Amino acid sequence: MAGGKKSARPSKREEEEETEEEPLDPLASYVPASFGWEKEAESSSVSDEYSLLSSSVISYEGGRDESGRYSGSGVAVFKGGEKYNGEFQDGYMHGKGQFKWKDGTKYEGDVQRNAFTGMGTLKWSDGSSYEGEVKNGVRQGKGIFRFGEAPMTYDGSWKAGVREGQGRMDYDEEGLCFYEGEWKNGKRHGKGKMRYESGNIYDGWWECGVKDGKGSMTWLAEKEKYDGEWKKGVPHGFGVYVWYAKEDTEASPWHLRNRYVGMMVDGMREGSGTFYFADGSKYEGEWKANRKHGFGIYYYSNGALYKGRFEDDRMEKEEGEEEEGPGAEINVDLSDLLLLEKDEKNEWQRIRNIISRHISSLRMLYRRFSNFNRAPIAARFSYLVPRSSQRSVAGADSDPHTLPMIQMWNILQLARGVTPSLRLAEASSIVTRKHDSGRELATDSQAPFLPLLFSEFVEGLFRVGAELFSPSHNDECDQLLPLSERINMFMTRGVLPLVRVSPSSAAPMIRGAGEE
Repeated sequence: MAGGKKSARPSKREEEEETEEEPLDPLASYVPASFGWEKEAESSSVSDEYSLLSSSVISYEGGRDESGRYSGSGVAVFKGGEKYNGEFQDGYMHGKGQFKWKDGTKYEGDVQRNAFTGMGTLKWSDGSSYEGEVKNGVRQGKGIFRFGEAPMTYDGSWKAGVREGQGRMDYDEEGLCFYEGEWKNGKRHGKGKMRYESGNIYDGWWECGVKDGKGSMTWLAEKEKYDGEWKKGVPHGFGVYVWYAKEDTEASPWHLRNRYVGMMVDGMREGSGTFYFADGSKYEGEWKANRKHGFGIYYYSNGALYKGRFEDDRMEKEEGEEEEGPGAEINVDLSDLLLLEKDEKNEWQRIRNIISRHISSLRMLYRRFSNFNRAPIAARFSYLVPRSSQRSVAGADSDPHTLPMIQMWNILQLARGVTPSLRLAEASSIVTRKHDSGRELATDSQAPFLPLLFSEFVEGLFRVGAELFSPSHNDECDQLLPLSERINMFMTRGVLPLVRVSPSSAAPMIRGAGEE
């Protein structure tokens, strides 16, 4: 067999960088046209400012104070064609007013000593508008900008006329396509969430307008999700990539299919990583350009494994070499429990003998409970399954390859592996605790749908048996028996008789404290 049955070819989304970008802001840093006298006034005395304003005005109608300076309400027309209609004080435009430029741009709002500062509204000739805080004629602080030629709106913070700080940009009238988060110098920068026109969603960190840092991307049409590190807009670093069934969504985690946990480089699997296949098989090892390359271990769904080198997604086997068959070589790790044994080496050999002796029956049990209709089991364990997920469990009959945790619960109860002192929740934790860290399986809502590989199923049974037949949980065990004896007692008394039992058989509902 040259290379395993899965090539794990990359999807289109793995090979191509996300191309959806935001529409261009045509007026990102608009500054109103100069009057022509501001720079002169910077070096002039306060007493000269009024004369500079007066020299730019070609006509004025309105009130004046005792010194003849503009005061109260008035209308001033400037040399450049600009026009101001509003309040004056001490010869300055000051208070509330409306200013109109020759090109049609309008400002209406607060004016402080000839500067447009405070709250105001700017309207441009192309239909764009801004309403919010301004300082010296530019957008500064909180405000809303509406684009004239595109159905876009930005609501958030501004600095020196550009988007900076927290804000939300809607790219359509319905607000379905948007970015909400941090901005810097007019670009997405910092933590933020982007929902594209396609419905795809990215939630994470940005740098200078591109995805960079920790983030999660969901591609709805492709039913794919990546959660991990990004660099320059593509997955790069450690992450988890999941392919869901085409007929399902993430809301129903039972339909998890292929899953990759490991390193990514420039959007591709590269370095060390583990790929969990839909049929229960698994590859753990080195990758290069999305292909198995280097040293690795391929675990078949039937318990067999291949350990060695891979070249361009294919196994590099010596002539006549075969994969290691199921049995004693099944990947069961009980090293932490064996450390407590007096004769660790001989205990492990006895456990290997138990595996070899019962491997066929265990495989048969695994397959029968994997294939069985899950709806009745979902109903039986409804007190452990969130109400929002029960419909998803009941319909999850299409994947015959892996055993879900909810069927493991069924097996544990049928095998008398759950007692008043060893509650189902505790037994379930014993099964999963060694596998949670690398498989992103931790949330309570996902526990019923957790797919168990065959080796994890066997190891879980052994661990529950070791705990069940200890003095703390079993009255007939007045002292701690060797590990192999505890495992064998659970196998012969509880597990193996299930080979002749229908998966639909009722089990006593033994609930511990806190289980409702």
